Amino acid sequence: MLILLLLWACGQRRSAVHQIHSRRAGNAMDLLKARLAWVELYAKTDDAGLVCRRCGISRPTLRKWWRRFQVDGEAGLVEHSRRPHRLAAQKVFADQETLILVVSA
Repeated sequence: MLILLLLWACGQRRSAVHQIHSRRAGNAMDLLKARLAWVELYAKTDDAGLVCRRCGISRPTLRKWWRRFQVDGEAGLVEHSRRPHRLAAQKVFADQETLILVVSA
């Protein structure tokens, strides 16, 4: 019965995939619920192909979220920022600085 419920939850595959790519702040809970449904279905069936076909996700996506779920539980299903923590030091040489000052003046 639980497997059927999880299959039904993943049945909205177009909307789930669309929500993942839209990245709107309001969809954070929807994405969390969808990812939780994916990993729960995989835990119950142990069939990645079935989960991927039914939920409309790729195997690498399922593997990523499964690994995060194994390590951190539900907290691991929250999106991580891809923004770098720090930028590489930007260097402006003397000749470039002179050119910038001449052009802006």
